[in-house]
Amino acid sequence: MCPYEKASKYDDSVVPILLKMLQDPKERPHWSNIVTILGMIGDAGAVEPVIAFIERNKKGTPNWDQRRAEASAMMALGYLVNKSGNRRTLDYLITNLTLPARSEGFFLQRTDLFDATAERKVNKYAVMDLAVSGHGGAQGSEGG
Repeated sequence: MCPYEKASKYDDSVVPILLKMLQDPKERPHWSNIVTILGMIGDAGAVEPVIAFIERNKKGTPNWDQRRAEASAMMALGYLVNKSGNRRTLDYLITNLTLPARSEGFFLQRTDLFDATAERKVNKYAVMDLAVSGHGGAQGSEGG
């Protein structure tokens, strides 16, 4: 894992390279680090690709690298909100606070790794990401 201090020093010029790597199956063992760095850079241009990355694993049974990368991608969204203030990302995280459990993918396939139901795992990642975001809108309608 790349330390935050180092990753956050990259500028948005590396985002296209990292996004290309995130699409390359040969880079699968590194997807977790790639998506984390994208979040730490905080470029709003990475928002939709990171969300798409999370969503694309909903069908089938992802391998361990994909599962770890999906969890990292969820965390990266918190960094993205923190650095970019992107409302789409914030809304995605807030929506994931109350989503029902997925029927396939990371959160149901690896119940042996965590001591929580699948639905609570989705919610847990969303709560952690909102905390990382540091965004006032994460407090809900009264927190502004």
